[in-house]
Amino acid sequence: MTLTDLLQDVREQLPEARVKMYEELIEKYGGSETFQFTLALVAGCNGRERRLLRMLIAEVDLHESDDSPTI
Repeated sequence: MTLTDLLQDVREQLPEARVKMYEELIEKYGGSETFQFTLALVAGCNGRERRLLRMLIAEVDLHESDDSPTI
């Protein structure tokens, strides 16, 4: 099974409104197939799951800023 197959499977499970939002983002910003797959997964998440994703992103950003050299 390829990433394209997985992406199609995920998209088929999304409600129409989420597919529309997903497609608008892809059209506007593009991105790799991996990124499109990630966006499709996020589009399928519920509110709690999206909050957890935001927490993860904030933690990653915090760690990256701690690791970056200061000028």
